[in-house]
Amino acid sequence: MKFRNQSGLTVLAAVLLFFTLQPGCGAGEQPYTSVLEGVSFVDNAAGLAAGADSALEELLQELLADPSVSIEIRCTVASSGDENQDARLSRDRAQTLRRWLMNRGVAFFRLQIADLQTSTAADVSAVPAETREIEEERVEITRIRKSFPIADIPASAFRFEPVVDGQEVLHDFQLFNKGDAPLNISKVRTG
Repeated sequence: MKFRNQSGLTVLAAVLLFFTLQPGCGAGEQPYTSVLEGVSFVDNAAGLAAGADSALEELLQELLADPSVSIEIRCTVASSGDENQDARLSRDRAQTLRRWLMNRGVAFFRLQIADLQTSTAADVSAVPAETREIEEERVEITRIRKSFPIADIPASAFRFEPVVDGQEVLHDFQLFNKGDAPLNISKVRTG
């Protein structure tokens, strides 16, 4: 990138670069969903049940090993007949998992929460309790590979020598994209 200063004034210029990260699907890779085995919750609550930590460790190691993978967390709950309560419980459980992963080093933006899923589509309240079939509650993880540009910028601001009245100065800098997605510079500000 080249920056040309032709002002007729003596200035001390600083250039700030603003760039965007544009995630995109990796070449030829499709998102895939799997059930996360061994993760369970306290009954009718968002707290993790005993033993859930060890089941989450494998997912954690996968995410830490490959920063290009983001996930969508979907917690399926047994329908209680109250859609609002089910939605809240599903969301709270997914947030519990997101917090668990974030507390161990996975970035927030890599952990999305999916919409509510209930284990039965029918209105449970209309079915007698003794004949209700409650499916197993589960956690589904959709893995999405994304590509990100990784900019190698030595500093957020570059300070230039003063420009003398009437003198043209050309500053030449390089940005290196170490990722596999486009790096777009959205704004260069001087002053």
